Amino acid sequence: MGSYLLRVEAVNFAATLDDTANLSTIRGSSLAMLRAERFVRKALDKTTGISAINRVFAGASQSAFTFTAANDTDAETAAKDVRAYLNSFAANPCQHLSFVVDAAPADGGDALDVATARNRSRQFRQWTVVLPEFAAGARGPDTLDKTRPATRNHGLPGGSKPGAPSVIDRREYGQNQRQAFLEDETGLKLGTGLRFADSFADLVAHPPSELPVSLKSKMAVFYADGNKFGGIRDKLIGQANGDSAKAIGDFSGDLVSKQRDLLRTIMGWFRRGITADKEQLNRFGAFNADREHVVDYRIETLLWGGDEIVFVMPCWLAMDFLAGFFAATKNWKIKNTPLTFSAGLVICHHKVPIRQARHLAKELAETCKSAMDPSKLNNAASIAVFESLSLPETGLGGYRAGLYGTCDGNDETKLARSLILPGEKIGALINQIGELKGHQGAPEDGFPRSQLYKLLRMARTQGGFFNPKATSQIRDAARVYAANAGSSNPIDIATFALPGIEPRPTLLTLALAAELWSYAKPFDMDLPRFLEAGA
Repeated sequence: MGSYLLRVEAVNFAATLDDTANLSTIRGSSLAMLRAERFVRKALDKTTGISAINRVFAGASQSAFTFTAANDTDAETAAKDVRAYLNSFAANPCQHLSFVVDAAPADGGDALDVATARNRSRQFRQWTVVLPEFAAGARGPDTLDKTRPATRNHGLPGGSKPGAPSVIDRREYGQNQRQAFLEDETGLKLGTGLRFADSFADLVAHPPSELPVSLKSKMAVFYADGNKFGGIRDKLIGQANGDSAKAIGDFSGDLVSKQRDLLRTIMGWFRRGITADKEQLNRFGAFNADREHVVDYRIETLLWGGDEIVFVMPCWLAMDFLAGFFAATKNWKIKNTPLTFSAGLVICHHKVPIRQARHLAKELAETCKSAMDPSKLNNAASIAVFESLSLPETGLGGYRAGLYGTCDGNDETKLARSLILPGEKIGALINQIGELKGHQGAPEDGFPRSQLYKLLRMARTQGGFFNPKATSQIRDAARVYAANAGSSNPIDIATFALPGIEPRPTLLTLALAAELWSYAKPFDMDLPRFLEAGA
């Protein structure tokens, strides 16, 4: 008899998660991945020849179990049984997703690495997509994914529309299980009859009346990835005196507990937002002109668990959410080892394809990771705002270089570093931009946005944001404006700064402030605190 570790991972997201732009379908795929471990356990319980089944970890798209088997053949039989069960109707809608399932001997400390390597090999040896059954009667593609043969009725609004079983099952699962997911993860009873968004348009529908028109149709895609979580886990395995499965399980269990606390905090923020300001309920929930609920909570979870998290929300909540996320996670530790995150925030029109927006949000987070000293991991974020429905096809670096310019021989890496924000100082950044705007109290003492753009246009004609000569001229122009405006508390552009991981040129600071202008302090009255007093 020997001990084995079984590792399961959902893969090929382009064909199973990002294959439609339909919110409910994406949510259904994400929830199915999160809950696949339940079906894995059922399959293992049905398998003969194995015993002592224990879950090691489960989260997001991955899970692992240990069990005892007589030999490698029985262990491989267990893996085959799990594969077959995940591909069966009994595991619907997991049957429409792509999984890799492999076992490895758990005698040494490298069982997880061996199982992961076997997963990667298997991913290259099986179909990237779950092939649909041949249907001679199909006369067109699915209404939502535009690709799979349509053989069933979607039941979408507006009449009978053809669909593929893969899309229909995932969409229905996403609609039926959204409240159960929140209640399972938070332990909260959210009440009955909650209304959730069925599209990204729903998230921004019936926006607060005092918002600028340019913000009313925009959403924000937030992506966060843990910094070196795998390395932290491996360090704990090395300290586990040979019991690697327990070390992995302890790490995962502690992380899941912290994430659930975070989700409870987020839901608490939304619930306070809905009740705190009776005149502006539709900041956090959508209400129509008759004050009827349309959407209870304007937030969607597209990826949850593990070390990656994806949320989508209205753009007017994004900056406070970003600051709150880092405030809620700043003291996270496992075995006295700090846990930190790199985050990307993309603000764009709600009609922008979600796959593109998510990709760019992840790319922003990756710029934070690549800029960090591996020995000094810190919370960090990078933000990009897009006004056009067409996101850049030249890559994020080229887009930013065209927007801001570069220095030192078109050094896009240095530009990326200049735009990275320390996670714990997002709140300070919001307040500083608010002061520049003259938020709350004396807007006449603020610096008008029109003047800010005038200065930035002037900077472009004087050699760009990195030109010292242009910086001097812009500072002089700002002083002249302040003197002529007769402000009792003039803003000194020369000393204005925003938090960064390294110093940035004054004009680049002004350009960053201009980009985030509408999203920092978007309302005359501040949003409720993300963390409750004393938290």
